Parts: sequence; C-alpha cells; structure tokens
Amino acid sequence: MHELRGETTTEVVRACVRAGARAERLEADEHPGRASLLVATLHAGARRIPDEVLDLARRVPVPVLLLCDEELARPTTTLQAGRVTLLERDSAPDRLYSRIRMLLAPRRPEAGRRERKHPLFWTGDFGDACTVLAEHPDGVAQEEGLTSIVPLDDEVDPKVALRDAAGILRHTRRSADQKRELTALLGSTAGVIHVSPEARDWIFYWPAERGALWFFSLGRLPQLSELSPPDGAPRFFRFSASSGDLAVGASKPIARTPEGTTTLANGGPAVLDHLTELSGPSAPTSGLVVEVR
Repeated sequence: MHELRGETTTEVVRACVRAGARAERLEADEHPGRASLLVATLHAGARRIPDEVLDLARRVPVPVLLLCDEELARPTTTLQAGRVTLLERDSAPDRLYSRIRMLLAPRRPEAGRRERKHPLFWTGDFGDACTVLAEHPDGVAQEEGLTSIVPLDDEVDPKVALRDAAGILRHTRRSADQKRELTALLGSTAGVIHVSPEARDWIFYWPAERGALWFFSLGRLPQLSELSPPDGAPRFFRFSASSGDLAVGASKPIARTPEGTTTLANGGPAVLDHLTELSGPSAPTSGLVVEVR
C-alpha cells in the first residue's frame, strides 16, 4: 500500500485479508520486495499516475490498483492491457475485495485455485468442477480470446466439446455458420461462453430450458439480462464487449434475488463466492463466471 490513509487503509487491509493476502504499507524509497499487487491513491483532478507509484511499479512488475478520489465514468476500469486498474475510492467493501482478489488471481491454473486472471478478462468456476476453460499460452491469450464449455448433460465430454467448439469459433467467421456448427456439435448437451480476440466481442451459445445464462453490465440497459431461452431451439448471441461486462453460465437455473443482483455489481470474485454458497442439490452445481477487465 502506498499513500493510503485512515479509513481507506483499514478497508484495504480488510479486503486483502478476505482475499487471503497480507497488506503492508510501502514508502516511496522502499523496495516492493515480493509484492503481488500495489495499491495507491489517485487524487482528485490527477490525470496521470503519480511518479512515485510508477517508480515502485517499475521495480517489481506487479498490477497496480489506483483508488480514485473522484467519480469515474464506470465504477472500475482497466488501462495498459490490464496492468492498471482504476476504482472509485468510495466503492462498497465487497467491490474493493473483488478487485483485489481478481488482481491476485494466477495467470495459469494452480492446485486448489478456481480462478484465473488474463490481461483482458478474469474467469472463475464453481461447483462440481465440470466446467473446462480454454487455456492459451502466455502472449497468445489476447489473440486467441477465451472459450469455455458449461456441460449440461452427463454424457458430454467437456474436453472434447471444448476443443471442437474452440476450433469452430476460431476458424469459422460468419455468425450464421458458427451457430449452425455449434448446434450440430452440441445440441442441448452444453453451453458456450466465448470472449473474442482482444476482448472485442462476446459469443454465447445456449440450449433452451437448460441451466442459466446471465449477462450483467453497469454500462448497459437493462443492466441484467437472462439470456437462456425458455423454449425452442438453442440461441446464439454475438455483441460487443466492454470493460466490466460479466457473464454467468450455470448447469441449473439461478433464482433472481435482490442479493444476487447487488452481488453482480461487485464483480466476478464476489459473484463466484455467492454462487459457490448457493451450490447444492436444488441450486447451480457447476458453472462459470467471466468478467471482461
């Protein structure tokens, strides 16, 4: 932590503890050591990162979270391909916790970790661990995007379905052809959530009357949409992506509650916590949360 005072310091310390991290105060002339994240203040009216923060960040190449003293166009946004995150300092504690946890997530799968951070998006899975993420080598993620499968049928092999669905989305350009080929491949056995190269577009494929597919964005109206079709043929959606967009795919329906809607505004990790708590015999048992950073 650098240049944090009073209540802000207390809130950051609490958020770090919730995220399983330890917060330490850092002066400008100190070496960051083995730091994983740098949290600092961006004062009202400032339009550039303070020199002392830049100097600290250069010594150890870690993400930077700037708590802004003024209202932003969005409550949170990222710069420099995810290296710098801006967050309103007056944000709710759950949103602060969610940002810190997201920035501390690993780039590659780790034992016991259910989430991953990429330069342009964050992903977390919950429940019975039958959701499979496309994993691309470092340096290729921005070009390949992300493809995920949410199995909705016990007979589907998620790894095979993931490989084939990712191939369709990578090599087939026309939306009509993508929809036709995904329908032939998956039918009603699985849903697909895809973030296109450079996180420019979302693509969703979802069967009717199966599981749940939610989309949330503070910058759109309506902010929350339930995209899973109630009946008929599987639906295929493609639309532009924006920082802060969040998608949830689950193997069972999700009840819409005021608490759940509030949690969506706090970001992916908070949503993952909420859905993990809900998972049980009559609630979502497996699924995926994806947020564009």
